Amino acid sequence: MPFLRGGPPLSLFFITILTILLATGTDGFFPSDWREKYFGAGGVSHEAQTRTAFDDLAAEFFPDISPLTKTMIKARTTWSEANMKVDEDQTSSAKHFDGENFAGGQGLLVKAKTDIATALNNGDGESARNFLGAALHTLQDFYAHTNWVETKGGVINFDLGKAGVSLDHAAFADRTCNECTAGGIGRVILGCHNCDHNTDGFSQLTSGYYFGEDSPGGGISIPDWKCHHALGVITSDAFRDVTPGINKDSNNCFFSPHHMHHSDAVDLAIKSSKQYIKDVIADGALTEKQKKLLFGVGSTMAFAIDTTGSMSGIIAAVREQAIAIANARLGTKDEPIDYVIAPFNDPFTGPVFKTTDFDTFKIDIGTLFASGGGDCPELALTGMLDAMNVMDGPADLFVMTDAAAKDFDLSSQVIDIAVEKRINLHVFKFDSFCDDGLASKRDLSIRVDSASNRVYSLLAAATGGSYHSLPTSETGSISTLLDSLTLSESVAIFKVVDTASSTKTLSYKLPIDSKMTEFSFSIKGAGFDFQITKPDGSVFDVTSAGATLTTVSDGKFLNVKNPAIGTWTATLSGVGDFTCDATGVSSLHLSKFDFVTLRGRPGHTGYYPITGQPAYDHDVAAVAMIDGDFSTATFNLRAPDNSQVISANMTAGSGADGAPPTNSFYGEMRLVPGTLFAYCEGLDAAGAPYLRMLSSV
Repeated sequence: MPFLRGGPPLSLFFITILTILLATGTDGFFPSDWREKYFGAGGVSHEAQTRTAFDDLAAEFFPDISPLTKTMIKARTTWSEANMKVDEDQTSSAKHFDGENFAGGQGLLVKAKTDIATALNNGDGESARNFLGAALHTLQDFYAHTNWVETKGGVINFDLGKAGVSLDHAAFADRTCNECTAGGIGRVILGCHNCDHNTDGFSQLTSGYYFGEDSPGGGISIPDWKCHHALGVITSDAFRDVTPGINKDSNNCFFSPHHMHHSDAVDLAIKSSKQYIKDVIADGALTEKQKKLLFGVGSTMAFAIDTTGSMSGIIAAVREQAIAIANARLGTKDEPIDYVIAPFNDPFTGPVFKTTDFDTFKIDIGTLFASGGGDCPELALTGMLDAMNVMDGPADLFVMTDAAAKDFDLSSQVIDIAVEKRINLHVFKFDSFCDDGLASKRDLSIRVDSASNRVYSLLAAATGGSYHSLPTSETGSISTLLDSLTLSESVAIFKVVDTASSTKTLSYKLPIDSKMTEFSFSIKGAGFDFQITKPDGSVFDVTSAGATLTTVSDGKFLNVKNPAIGTWTATLSGVGDFTCDATGVSSLHLSKFDFVTLRGRPGHTGYYPITGQPAYDHDVAAVAMIDGDFSTATFNLRAPDNSQVISANMTAGSGADGAPPTNSFYGEMRLVPGTLFAYCEGLDAAGAPYLRMLSSV
């Protein structure tokens, strides 16, 4: 081969070839849709397989719900992320059906079914979804890492996850693979071998052994007669026969010796995932309510309520309104799937009530009674934490109190958990003799809170919620807000926290897309008012049919049913500090905007959400997803005053086979300190404008 002898050294040649591979990428059963920059192109990920299984079964089980609601989308995300997380463990062969550890893999699938049923029996949907997602990874790997596809064709293994059923397979002493051949210069250039027929003649079930895992144990080396996961070779081995590999993780021959069976493995993995979920439901004798909990069908109704003596009338009013709203939703897609009540006062909080049953909720909220008091402030933030610890997001938590927070030092912890779980905090602060422990600090005539009460407005602003300062006589006026925010298809359009001067004209665009059935606009600030202009330029009459205007001491709340499609405008009047926001009910969702980082085994990494706050001193990656019909989308990050801070240059997935879908977006950006809201705007599939916001990122 004079080309090689007369050119650079062999090792340098293969370094060059490897560089080409790094530039073009590879693909496979990677954990996530968006993967590492160099080895991540193409192939159907665990995330995509899980998403497909969820969508197919949701359509089968809940045919009247289309498209998916935001709570179902979140449940699907939980399944997928729990699935992805399994790939961070590359030592446990059982989790991947590697190294012929069929007993271990089967044991995990059987145990998961019990864990899922137990969690659902306890009303713990989040844990059940995590158990299921992890199990689906193991099940999907069965088809990518064994020779089932090569020997059984297009039939799934119905024995997977069956209690008391073992998976017959080859003994450790049995040969299961032949060597892969060099395969000619074409494959050599790609660093690949020819493993197309290395399992021919072997009919017993086997799986590839993976270096560094716990099978075989006891310090035993992987025998040459056994199938390996991949080739396990360096580039200089490209010209000779090598130890065989059989994984179908990828369409790329460099990483997946049986890349030619990748599509078949994906097809069976999705079909088997759906069968396993059906088995979970049947074997666990899950009720319809539990099935809904597993799929996130329904909303959450959650309260943290001050139970000191002065709250008696407020508790009664909240109880009446909450029961009425929940009762009206029974049998609909908006029927609450979770009810949470977290009482607090001082020095105690709890016990927390959580149930999926409406009748039990009525009993629980009926047991609340006001007692004690006179020693304010109260443990309000501890009550919020108690509630959020048992809540699944996205959701809204309504906090009812008439006292300042004694535990304001927990603010950062509350915000971190609320943002992580996508829980919006809505705080209703009612007037009382112990308003903040120093009543002289509060001027009730202009509704300005004292410093010790402003922690509530801080929490609301940082989590995308709202803060209301009201006299107790207006307790009965909050039902409209409770109703609109707890709908399963409620979406945030925008939120502004700012200060207006006498010379500053403030107006905000309020796009109404073709799927929006209602919208709400609120203004909170002493002396503020607003005017709404319709898309045709005319002023909207707030007394017209379909409109409900609620006026309270600290602001106004407008709800409009069946609004005209197009761009509305909200114009404010007033001077001083204010908060305004717009929400709507639509099937078009900004489902996520996550800052992400690469994790997973080397050469097989994907993007996982960052836990906690992202860094400010270097570029960070982000992944966004839109669910619903849309045609264009641009992203930006804004400060609470609505000023754009960062233009997020996000690239959409191509939607090609194995590539991220077209409703998924990836970008890199450098952040700045402070509270930021993620926005997405564009046109929906009908050409109507839309705007969506996710709270603090």
